[in-house]
Amino acid sequence: NLGEGQMLRFSIIVPVYNVENYLQQCVQSILDQTFNNYELILVDDGSTDMSGNICDEFANLSSKINVIHQENNGLSVARNVGLAIARGEYIVFVDGDDYIEKYALENFHNDINAAHNPDILITRLKQVYDGMHVQYMDAEMPIKTIQTGNKDNVIRWVFNQSNDTWPAVKYIVRREFINKYRLQFAAGFYHEDIDWTSRLFLYSNSFTCSDYYWYVHRKGRKGSITTQKDVKR
Repeated sequence: NLGEGQMLRFSIIVPVYNVENYLQQCVQSILDQTFNNYELILVDDGSTDMSGNICDEFANLSSKINVIHQENNGLSVARNVGLAIARGEYIVFVDGDDYIEKYALENFHNDINAAHNPDILITRLKQVYDGMHVQYMDAEMPIKTIQTGNKDNVIRWVFNQSNDTWPAVKYIVRREFINKYRLQFAAGFYHEDIDWTSRLFLYSNSFTCSDYYWYVHRKGRKGSITTQKDVKR
């Protein structure tokens, strides 16, 4: 429900694959945001459980939600499909088995404004093990240093000091920047975030950060990619 000519601030892209037990909490946490100017793109990547139906049910409830159903192509392709149709100024990635805190978008909006629309907003994530034990990542993040946006300092911290360098969900990225450098996720690999995140820092020259722990990342879930070991990894 945007006013005439008002830009969509965020596009939230959620790849969905067989996460029926978690998807409701994920989507609801996005719909519960205090900041309203966003679209939500759910990419159902050939789910064989009820995930696709859950996506459709939510889409019937909210005009903010756009659902794409496709054959199973993996996380990278699902994110790329979302990127191809996104209209927001900034791209936010959330995984379908995780969820976010309700002031996330409001905080991001304010941080981005304060830094005059940088290419990349660096954030802090929480990891939850067995639904119980919470680990706060990057508690030592030097907020002031990163907010000054000096690329050398930012890279030195992100690649040497951060204990959570790689996840794509950690970075809120300006869509014009993504388009300018034709950035995409490398298909056919696990750890596609390493390629993506490296390129973000290679090409970008403007950064800021948020100190709000906005993202709840479930760890050790049965069936999640990171609990499986195989040659592709």
